[in-house]
Amino acid sequence: MNWRRLEGLGILLLLTLVAHAQERSELRVGHWVEIKGALEADDLFRASSVELSRPDDDEEQLVGTVTHVASDRSWFELLGMRVHIGRSTHWRKVSVDELEGRRVKVSGHYRGPRKFSAGSISLRGEGRDRIVGRIDARREGEDGLELDVMRWLVIVPQSAQYKREEDLEDYPLLPQRGPTRAEVLENGEELRGGRDDDDDIPVTVRLSDALALGLRLETKRSDEREFDLNGAKAADRIDDEITLRGELLYTPDDSFYGLLGFRHRWHWRNDQRKGYSYGDGSRIAELYGYWRDVGGLPLDLQLGRQDFDERREWLWDENLDALRLIAHPRPDLRIEMAAATHLRDSSERFLATSRYIVHAIWGDDSRSLEAYLVDTRTDLDPRDYPFFYGVRALGEWLEGHDVWLELGGVSGYEGENDIRGFGYDLGTTWSPDVLDPWYFTAGYAFGSGDKDPNDGTDQAFRQTGIQDNNDTFGGVTSFKYYGELLQPELSNLGILTLGIGRRFGSGHSLDLVYHRYQQAEAAPFLRNSDLKTSPDGIHTELGDEFDLILGSRFSKALSLELVLARFQPGAAFASDAPDAFAGRLQLRFRF
Repeated sequence: MNWRRLEGLGILLLLTLVAHAQERSELRVGHWVEIKGALEADDLFRASSVELSRPDDDEEQLVGTVTHVASDRSWFELLGMRVHIGRSTHWRKVSVDELEGRRVKVSGHYRGPRKFSAGSISLRGEGRDRIVGRIDARREGEDGLELDVMRWLVIVPQSAQYKREEDLEDYPLLPQRGPTRAEVLENGEELRGGRDDDDDIPVTVRLSDALALGLRLETKRSDEREFDLNGAKAADRIDDEITLRGELLYTPDDSFYGLLGFRHRWHWRNDQRKGYSYGDGSRIAELYGYWRDVGGLPLDLQLGRQDFDERREWLWDENLDALRLIAHPRPDLRIEMAAATHLRDSSERFLATSRYIVHAIWGDDSRSLEAYLVDTRTDLDPRDYPFFYGVRALGEWLEGHDVWLELGGVSGYEGENDIRGFGYDLGTTWSPDVLDPWYFTAGYAFGSGDKDPNDGTDQAFRQTGIQDNNDTFGGVTSFKYYGELLQPELSNLGILTLGIGRRFGSGHSLDLVYHRYQQAEAAPFLRNSDLKTSPDGIHTELGDEFDLILGSRFSKALSLELVLARFQPGAAFASDAPDAFAGRLQLRFRF
């Protein structure tokens, strides 16, 4: 036996293992890695190779086999992660109906243990599973190196390959962007401070490891005809707008981020009564700091001008100057408490108004139960102190149905009158598998009216004053679900809604929506409607509206929305009142 040869082989093997261990030790928290291997359990991934890399378009990636697709086509499961399909998701040679059992690559953003927002989805051939993201923690374990990447515990055994193509110092250490696995285990952390997809501005350029800039350009044309329901008067109007929106995001470490959102708007108007006009201006839309897990508690703090938004925007969609506390003691429970006002860029009454908000949410992205309180105080004559309260249920409470139920009340006083009103909104969008990709919507909303304006108590329901009544039914774009032309506040009003829609592939949809309006009590006014005339106060039948909404998401960068609306006045308006028409075309480009 050649002992010298065996000795040489042993030394070579030892040197190889030492070199391999030294390579693996180069991995640091903050490094961006591409890990190939296989999912062994819900959150356990065993690596066969780890490659140190640079971020690709600032997005995480998942590659694997889709194991389940939700009945409403809003999400699917991949590598144990729930991947959510958004309005801006870009599809490449595959549609949502072809996903189950297929291998796909998903690029997007990790939001929490049950949410990965898909930016793009494409087919992949046979191969190893793969995850691409940031190392949030590293340690030595019994089976090898252990890494926390997004929600997974990644085991890197000694036999796994390690790769890098550049000098180690050329790979940046990136800031945390989503909840770490440790946070998930400790307090069930989900996405906190989530934002509406319509408000999302992806990163355009990374200025440094901690500083990133995003830009979005919007152009919109709106056409209003016969909004005064008087064919004898010229009152039509065309508006053209161009808006440049930007966000500067600062993420110095895992516990804090700051955001500066700004916009500049150019506006041209052709009004038949007032002639041509032009205006432009800039403003700060958002400016806040967000602190995570203050004092080591499951409690976040957000301070500054910030976006108050929720899915249906039935409660609010407004930028407010606020102190907001977000408690998240459990994975399925979130409680927000806020003191908010307007410090600038608002009307005199808004500047004099304070709001104290409590909002509790139990559930997840598929369905939730919520409760809220909003104490509103306007210290400007006439003084208004309305107090709003209610509960709601949203989501897939029935198989194949996207259900909403709003139950709300308002009390307090307005000037010399007490306020006592109630309202509700119940409906569903049904997406039956046998008729896919068609979906059908039915709903009814009611806001109480005031029977006697002179008894000192106003029994008319009203919304919070910062609502927008904007959501999707089953398509790719949101719209005003109480009517794109009338756009009323739910007050002294009953609204019947029926809709039918169809998706064309994953990025396009068409909705036809019908509304019938009737006052609860005949009154000579409509609260916060876009209509430029008032009902007669004798009849309650306001009329009917038909809306056609086309939405297209051509790519992550480019989207289009087209709205056509027609209002047919009822008995509450003059018998010879003409129909009113509205049109809107909007393009969005994300740089």
